[in-house]
Amino acid sequence: MMFTVTLVLTFFTWGEVYSLFPATVGDYFGSRNATANYGVVYTAKGVASILAAPVAALLSERFGSWDAVFYGCAVLALMAAVGALVLRAAPLPKKAIEPDAAVAQVAR
Repeated sequence: MMFTVTLVLTFFTWGEVYSLFPATVGDYFGSRNATANYGVVYTAKGVASILAAPVAALLSERFGSWDAVFYGCAVLALMAAVGALVLRAAPLPKKAIEPDAAVAQVAR
């Protein structure tokens, strides 16, 4: 049951990876090197996906069940959540971009 709930929650929230990560990387590191920095982030995701299965299998064999794997993942998820809360907010631009006159007319 725990596996099913975790699987549903994972795939229910999977889409944020493709929309939020590039924007966040650009906000934190600037748009000049955003593509290279996002490449590093996405490569790390790929390496983690390759290493996760053997490590999970090793943990399940060592502890005799998959519970240790799920609890370990829960701890990592909580650490990521705390990191997201503690991380500084991305700085806003110093000067707001003025909208075009045509856009301003439509907005009225």
